[in-house]
Amino acid sequence: MNRTHGQKDERTLIERSLRWTEGFSRWPERCLSDLSAAAQLKRYERGDLIASPDAEIPVVLAVISGYMLARRIDAVGSRSSFDVIGPGQVVEMTQALGVQDSSYFDYVAHSDAVIVHIPASALMRVLETDPSLWKDALRMALREQREAFDGLIDRFVGGLRQRLTATIDRLATQHGVSDGAKQSLRLRLTQEDLAAMLQVSRQSINRELQSLHRSGVVSPDYNSLTILDRGALRMAAGRSAHVN
Repeated sequence: MNRTHGQKDERTLIERSLRWTEGFSRWPERCLSDLSAAAQLKRYERGDLIASPDAEIPVVLAVISGYMLARRIDAVGSRSSFDVIGPGQVVEMTQALGVQDSSYFDYVAHSDAVIVHIPASALMRVLETDPSLWKDALRMALREQREAFDGLIDRFVGGLRQRLTATIDRLATQHGVSDGAKQSLRLRLTQEDLAAMLQVSRQSINRELQSLHRSGVVSPDYNSLTILDRGALRMAAGRSAHVN
């Protein structure tokens, strides 16, 4: 169940939150203020439904804190975990701009999260007032599509070891938390999450993770992974060991 913030200072808080995201950071104050006036800031607990494609009002979602899980919906309505979306990321921009495809997603809170909901109609109204904003809007839409495409490649190209390590590496780039002393990265992700993304059994994921653990590449925990050797992880994924 979500809890909407009180109205006092909400508009200012939304505007500041959107300014922190890459896509909206360059918008003029007037335009961002107009957009913020139409948006809502909501808090969610882990497992809460954030948005679905059958909502009456289509929205763009900007993650301010925490994480949400994107779930792909197939033709018969079955859902499968698709990606983890974290702070600073904006999704559903393509749909808001009227680029329709056959992909449908819903979003659930992967942890406690704070999300800005921007009505698609409000976004279009603001874009129509200043054509220069379209460049940033298209960048956000293209980034969303590129990240989705990269995720598909990681999940479906190669054997399970390559697919698993490629998915972990990509998510580590986006969401990993550095442990400066050990030069390691911690990623909040369960074996069930990975199994759902790669469409294999949890037992298969467990076997691969234990093998990677014995090789000193990762250290699996109850609800997280610690990446101990990023170079070795990337090589197992078929990538250069160098991290940009």
